Amino acid sequence: MNSVDLNVKNLINIGVFTAIYFVIWFMGGMFGLLGPQFIIIGGFISGFINAIVMMMYLVRTPTIGALTITGLITSTLMVLTGHSILSIPMGLCFGFLGDLIASSGHFKDRWRNIIGYAVFTLWGIAPILPIFLNSEAYFEDVAKQMNSPEYAQQMQALFTPTTVILITLTGVVIALIGGFFGTKLMDKHFVKAGMV
Repeated sequence: MNSVDLNVKNLINIGVFTAIYFVIWFMGGMFGLLGPQFIIIGGFISGFINAIVMMMYLVRTPTIGALTITGLITSTLMVLTGHSILSIPMGLCFGFLGDLIASSGHFKDRWRNIIGYAVFTLWGIAPILPIFLNSEAYFEDVAKQMNSPEYAQQMQALFTPTTVILITLTGVVIALIGGFFGTKLMDKHFVKAGMV
């Protein structure tokens, strides 16, 4: 298993790829302005695109801690934009688990990188986790933020606990498919790096 190696090159990569990841994630979230159902569509699209980005990230930044730091920064930015404080521990937890999985293959094993990313994406349920804990307060807050009680009602009807679980599982499958697609796009690089 690789050790932590936060040298200047890796720190620069962490900054660059985290910024790209967050911008794609945020743009996916912006789909939600079109209606609650578009939150799901935007999330799936950004999850697929980010899978490609993160496959390159894991190969270019082969150190434990990269995904953890990305999870921390991204989740902190989510909290600063008004989302649940639960995002931060979730970002740290699933970032670290993703690190452990990818590093167990020295960041060269195709499937461990893909699975590591898929596990990392589970932090994304954090912003809507309050649906399970205090749904009334959550949807009241949505109504205020969107300045639309109708939007909150539509979202509440769509985002039931069962639906959230199904969306999360579908998101993991999309992350796996996107990750595989990403590694195939960069096969020449991966073969040169000894990735299997």
